[in-house]
Amino acid sequence: MVSGQSVEEIPVIPPFAVIDGSVGGEWRSPLDQQREDIINWVVNLLGVEEVVRAKEEFFAQTGMIFHDDESYHRRMSYFIDYFLFIRPLVHLDPENPPTPFALYRDKHPQTTIHSYTHSLFKVLKIQSTGLVLKDLCSDDKIRIQKQSDELFDGIAKSDVFQGFVFHMDEAPVLSHGLIFHPARSHRLLVKALKEAKKQGLFDRLTFLAQGARLQLKHARLRHVDPRMVYAELRS
Repeated sequence: MVSGQSVEEIPVIPPFAVIDGSVGGEWRSPLDQQREDIINWVVNLLGVEEVVRAKEEFFAQTGMIFHDDESYHRRMSYFIDYFLFIRPLVHLDPENPPTPFALYRDKHPQTTIHSYTHSLFKVLKIQSTGLVLKDLCSDDKIRIQKQSDELFDGIAKSDVFQGFVFHMDEAPVLSHGLIFHPARSHRLLVKALKEAKKQGLFDRLTFLAQGARLQLKHARLRHVDPRMVYAELRS
Protein backbone atom coordinates (compact mmCIF):
# COMPACT_ATOMS: atom_id res chain seq x y z
CA MET A 1 0.00 0.00 0.00
CA VAL A 2 1.32 3.42 -0.84
CA SER A 3 1.40 6.16 1.74
CA GLY A 4 -1.39 8.62 0.97
CA GLN A 5 -0.97 8.18 -2.78
CA SER A 6 -2.21 6.22 -5.74
CA VAL A 7 0.21 3.77 -7.28
CA GLU A 8 0.69 6.12 -10.24
CA GLU A 9 2.24 8.69 -7.90
CA ILE A 10 5.02 6.42 -6.64
CA PRO A 11 7.64 8.10 -8.90
CA VAL A 12 7.33 11.24 -6.76
CA ILE A 13 9.41 9.42 -4.14
CA PRO A 14 11.59 7.04 -6.19
CA PRO A 15 12.76 4.42 -5.80
CA PHE A 16 10.70 3.40 -2.79
CA ALA A 17 7.04 2.53 -2.23
CA VAL A 18 6.19 2.83 1.44
CA ILE A 19 3.51 0.75 3.06
CA ASP A 20 0.80 2.98 4.47
CA GLY A 21 1.45 3.67 8.16
CA SER A 22 -2.19 4.52 8.77
CA VAL A 23 -3.06 0.84 8.71
CA GLY A 24 -2.53 -0.38 12.24
CA GLY A 25 -1.01 2.90 13.41
CA GLU A 26 2.69 3.71 13.65
CA TRP A 27 3.61 0.30 15.04
CA ARG A 28 5.39 -1.97 12.56
CA SER A 29 4.98 -5.72 12.86
CA PRO A 30 7.60 -8.14 11.47
CA LEU A 31 5.16 -8.78 8.61
CA ASP A 32 4.88 -5.03 7.86
CA GLN A 33 8.65 -4.67 7.81
CA GLN A 34 9.20 -7.71 5.60
CA ARG A 35 6.43 -6.66 3.23
CA GLU A 36 7.84 -3.18 2.92
CA ASP A 37 11.31 -4.59 2.13
CA ILE A 38 9.80 -6.75 -0.60
CA ILE A 39 7.78 -4.02 -2.31
CA ASN A 40 10.75 -1.64 -2.28
CA TRP A 41 13.02 -4.29 -3.81
CA VAL A 42 10.44 -5.27 -6.42
CA VAL A 43 9.71 -1.69 -7.52
CA ASN A 44 13.44 -1.07 -7.90
CA LEU A 45 13.77 -4.25 -9.98
CA LEU A 46 10.66 -4.08 -12.18
CA GLY A 47 9.88 -0.36 -12.25
CA VAL A 48 6.73 1.45 -11.20
CA GLU A 49 5.08 0.77 -14.57
CA GLU A 50 4.68 -2.89 -13.63
CA VAL A 51 2.87 -1.88 -10.45
CA VAL A 52 0.56 0.44 -12.39
CA ARG A 53 -0.35 -2.33 -14.84
CA ALA A 54 -1.00 -4.70 -11.97
CA LYS A 55 -3.26 -2.19 -10.26
CA GLU A 56 -5.31 -1.69 -13.41
CA GLU A 57 -5.75 -5.46 -13.73
CA PHE A 58 -6.66 -5.78 -10.05
CA PHE A 59 -9.30 -3.05 -10.24
CA ALA A 60 -10.77 -4.65 -13.37
CA GLN A 61 -11.20 -7.90 -11.43
CA THR A 62 -12.27 -6.63 -8.00
CA GLY A 63 -13.79 -3.19 -8.63
CA MET A 64 -12.45 0.35 -8.72
CA ILE A 65 -11.55 1.85 -5.34
CA PHE A 66 -11.26 5.58 -4.62
CA HIS A 67 -9.45 7.60 -1.95
CA ASP A 68 -12.69 8.54 -0.19
CA ASP A 69 -13.96 4.95 0.01
CA GLU A 70 -14.14 3.70 3.59
CA SER A 71 -12.19 0.57 2.68
CA TYR A 72 -9.49 2.33 0.60
CA HIS A 73 -6.51 1.45 2.81
CA ARG A 74 -7.54 -2.19 3.29
CA ARG A 75 -8.18 -2.60 -0.43
CA MET A 76 -4.82 -1.10 -1.35
CA SER A 77 -3.13 -3.42 1.14
CA TYR A 78 -5.01 -6.31 -0.48
CA PHE A 79 -3.76 -5.11 -3.88
CA ILE A 80 -0.13 -5.11 -2.70
CA ASP A 81 -0.57 -8.68 -1.42
CA TYR A 82 -2.06 -9.67 -4.79
CA PHE A 83 0.74 -7.98 -6.71
CA LEU A 84 3.56 -9.51 -4.69
CA PHE A 85 2.25 -13.02 -4.11
CA ILE A 86 -0.31 -13.85 -6.80
CA ARG A 87 0.26 -11.94 -10.04
CA PRO A 88 2.50 -13.87 -12.47
CA LEU A 89 5.18 -11.96 -14.36
CA VAL A 90 4.46 -13.56 -17.70
CA HIS A 91 6.86 -11.33 -19.63
CA LEU A 92 9.79 -12.79 -17.65
CA ASP A 93 8.94 -16.43 -18.34
CA PRO A 94 5.77 -17.21 -20.35
CA GLU A 95 5.91 -20.94 -19.58
CA ASN A 96 6.61 -20.73 -15.86
CA PRO A 97 6.04 -17.12 -14.80
CA PRO A 98 7.34 -16.18 -11.34
CA THR A 99 5.60 -13.86 -8.90
CA PRO A 100 7.43 -10.82 -7.52
CA PHE A 101 7.73 -12.62 -4.18
CA ALA A 102 9.32 -15.64 -5.87
CA LEU A 103 11.95 -13.35 -7.41
CA TYR A 104 12.60 -11.75 -4.03
CA ARG A 105 12.85 -15.10 -2.22
CA ASP A 106 15.38 -16.39 -4.75
CA LYS A 107 17.67 -13.48 -3.86
CA HIS A 108 16.75 -13.34 -0.16
CA PRO A 109 16.32 -16.93 1.09
CA GLN A 110 16.34 -15.62 4.67
CA THR A 111 12.90 -14.01 4.22
CA THR A 112 10.66 -14.53 7.24
CA ILE A 113 7.60 -15.15 5.03
CA HIS A 114 7.70 -18.80 4.01
CA SER A 115 4.32 -19.17 2.31
CA TYR A 116 0.81 -17.75 2.30
CA THR A 117 -2.85 -18.77 2.20
CA HIS A 118 -5.17 -16.60 0.11
CA SER A 119 -8.73 -17.59 0.84
CA LEU A 120 -12.14 -16.98 2.35
CA PHE A 121 -12.00 -17.43 6.12
CA LYS A 122 -14.47 -17.77 8.98
CA VAL A 123 -13.58 -16.78 12.55
CA LEU A 124 -14.10 -19.80 14.81
CA LYS A 125 -12.50 -18.50 18.02
CA ILE A 126 -11.03 -15.27 19.38
CA GLN A 127 -8.38 -15.92 22.00
CA SER A 128 -5.95 -13.78 23.97
CA THR A 129 -3.10 -15.21 21.88
CA GLY A 130 -4.77 -14.91 18.49
CA LEU A 131 -7.54 -16.31 16.31
CA VAL A 132 -8.69 -19.69 15.08
CA LEU A 133 -9.89 -19.50 11.50
CA LYS A 134 -11.50 -21.95 9.12
CA ASP A 135 -10.31 -21.76 5.54
CA LEU A 136 -13.66 -22.14 3.77
CA CYS A 137 -12.02 -23.07 0.47
CA SER A 138 -10.10 -26.03 1.91
CA ASP A 139 -11.88 -26.65 5.26
CA ASP A 140 -8.50 -26.43 7.02
CA LYS A 141 -8.17 -24.73 10.39
CA ILE A 142 -5.48 -22.09 10.88
CA ARG A 143 -4.32 -20.67 14.20
CA ILE A 144 -3.33 -17.02 13.86
CA GLN A 145 -0.76 -15.70 16.29
CA LYS A 146 -1.39 -12.27 17.76
CA GLN A 147 1.67 -10.12 17.21
CA SER A 148 3.00 -7.75 19.86
CA ASP A 149 0.70 -4.70 20.18
CA GLU A 150 -1.63 -6.06 17.48
CA LEU A 151 -5.31 -5.42 17.99
CA PHE A 152 -8.20 -7.47 16.63
CA ASP A 153 -10.72 -4.71 17.30
CA GLY A 154 -13.78 -5.08 15.12
CA ILE A 155 -13.29 -8.80 14.50
CA ALA A 156 -16.03 -10.99 15.94
CA LYS A 157 -16.72 -14.71 16.11
CA SER A 158 -18.39 -16.02 12.94
CA ASP A 159 -17.13 -13.13 10.82
CA VAL A 160 -16.33 -14.11 7.24
CA PHE A 161 -13.59 -12.30 5.39
CA GLN A 162 -11.16 -12.84 2.55
CA GLY A 163 -7.51 -11.98 2.35
CA PHE A 164 -4.06 -13.36 3.05
CA VAL A 165 -2.63 -15.33 5.94
CA PHE A 166 1.17 -15.31 5.92
CA HIS A 167 3.06 -18.28 7.34
CA MET A 168 6.12 -16.78 9.00
CA ASP A 169 8.99 -18.02 11.15
CA GLU A 170 6.98 -18.17 14.36
CA ALA A 171 3.38 -18.74 13.25
CA PRO A 172 0.71 -17.66 10.76
CA VAL A 173 -0.26 -13.96 10.93
CA LEU A 174 -2.94 -11.87 9.24
CA SER A 175 -2.39 -9.29 6.56
CA HIS A 176 -4.05 -5.87 6.95
CA GLY A 177 -5.72 -6.21 3.56
CA LEU A 178 -8.88 -8.00 4.69
CA ILE A 179 -12.30 -7.72 3.05
CA PHE A 180 -15.15 -8.42 5.48
CA HIS A 181 -18.41 -9.65 4.02
CA PRO A 182 -21.76 -8.62 5.55
CA ALA A 183 -23.36 -11.23 7.79
CA ARG A 184 -26.42 -11.60 5.55
CA SER A 185 -24.16 -12.66 2.67
CA HIS A 186 -22.37 -15.50 4.47
CA ARG A 187 -24.88 -18.23 3.62
CA LEU A 188 -24.81 -17.25 -0.07
CA LEU A 189 -21.01 -17.26 -0.14
CA VAL A 190 -20.75 -20.72 1.40
CA LYS A 191 -23.52 -22.09 -0.83
CA ALA A 192 -21.91 -20.72 -4.00
CA LEU A 193 -18.55 -22.12 -2.91
CA LYS A 194 -19.97 -25.60 -2.29
CA GLU A 195 -21.92 -25.62 -5.55
CA ALA A 196 -18.88 -24.58 -7.58
CA LYS A 197 -16.80 -27.35 -5.99
CA LYS A 198 -19.55 -29.93 -6.54
CA GLN A 199 -19.77 -29.02 -10.22
CA GLY A 200 -16.00 -28.99 -10.63
CA LEU A 201 -16.10 -25.31 -11.56
CA PHE A 202 -14.37 -23.82 -8.53
CA ASP A 203 -11.49 -21.47 -9.24
CA ARG A 204 -10.20 -19.80 -6.10
CA LEU A 205 -8.91 -16.58 -7.68
CA THR A 206 -12.07 -16.07 -9.74
CA PHE A 207 -14.30 -16.72 -6.72
CA LEU A 208 -12.35 -14.34 -4.47
CA ALA A 209 -12.27 -11.62 -7.12
CA GLN A 210 -16.03 -11.88 -7.48
CA GLY A 211 -16.46 -11.77 -3.71
CA ALA A 212 -14.32 -8.62 -3.47
CA ARG A 213 -16.29 -6.98 -6.28
CA LEU A 214 -19.66 -7.76 -4.66
CA GLN A 215 -18.52 -6.54 -1.22
CA LEU A 216 -17.53 -3.22 -2.78
CA LYS A 217 -20.86 -3.03 -4.61
CA HIS A 218 -22.70 -3.64 -1.34
CA ALA A 219 -20.63 -0.96 0.41
CA ARG A 220 -21.94 1.55 -2.13
CA LEU A 221 -25.52 0.29 -1.85
CA ARG A 222 -25.95 0.27 1.91
CA HIS A 223 -29.73 0.63 1.61
CA VAL A 224 -29.97 -2.63 -0.36
CA ASP A 225 -30.21 -6.02 1.36
CA PRO A 226 -26.77 -7.62 0.81
CA ARG A 227 -28.51 -10.86 -0.15
CA MET A 228 -29.79 -9.13 -3.28
CA VAL A 229 -26.25 -8.01 -4.16
CA TYR A 230 -24.59 -11.34 -3.40
CA ALA A 231 -27.27 -13.25 -5.31
CA GLU A 232 -25.02 -12.62 -8.33
CA LEU A 233 -22.75 -15.34 -6.96
CA ARG A 234 -25.20 -17.87 -8.35
CA SER A 235 -24.69 -16.73 -11.94
